[in-house]
Amino acid sequence: MFIYESSSTSPYHVFAAADDLNGAFHAVVLGANGVAVAGAGTIPIGILSGETEPCAAGEDANVLLTGVGLWIVGEDVESGDLLAPAGGGVAVKAQEGDFIFARALESARAGEAPHVQIINAGVKG
Repeated sequence: MFIYESSSTSPYHVFAAADDLNGAFHAVVLGANGVAVAGAGTIPIGILSGETEPCAAGEDANVLLTGVGLWIVGEDVESGDLLAPAGGGVAVKAQEGDFIFARALESARAGEAPHVQIINAGVKG
C-alpha cells in the first residue's frame, strides 16, 4: 500500500534580486546574478510572493516556485486560461509559441492578481 507523505520542502525560495524588482505577484526569471522581472518570450522560475516589496538589486526576493499563488494579469482572463509571461512580469493568455507557465484558477480583469497554478506546461503548439 502506498502512503503519501507531504514534503516539508517549502514552495518558496529566497533569491537575490539581479535588478530592481517592482514588488509582489510578478513573474521572474533566474540568471547568474539572481532573479529579474520576466518578459515576453521568457521562461519564469516563479512568482514574487506577497511578502516581496519593491526591492533594489542585491536585496532578497521571496519567490513562489511551485503550487498556487497570485499573479498580476495584463489583460482580462477567465478561469482555466493558460498563461504566459508578458512585459513587466505580468500574465497574459498564452498564444501559439508562448511558454505556458500557469493556469488561471479564477477570472480577473487586467491589473488584478487572480489565483494561478504554476504548471510549467511547455510551449503552446
